[in-house]
Amino acid sequence: MEPSHKPSTTGEYLLERVAGLEPIMQALVDHRVPMDALLKHVRKMYAMAALDIERGNACRASVRIGMHRNSLRHIVGRRKERHAGN
Repeated sequence: MEPSHKPSTTGEYLLERVAGLEPIMQALVDHRVPMDALLKHVRKMYAMAALDIERGNACRASVRIGMHRNSLRHIVGRRKERHAGN
């Protein structure tokens, strides 16, 4: 018997955990949520989480998630970061 696959990074481990979202995905499909709309929403949530972790610093947030700073700003909209002034 082969040993079970152990993810080499925390990111890989977390991606494997996405399988736990199957009931949510089923509900989204049942309610006919367009995939483009879902992906746009998830992309924005992910970018906003990176901005939160980096306390509004778009440069560091973009490096953290592997995208250009301008792309990150486009996804979240051209707004003042929540942490301005902190």
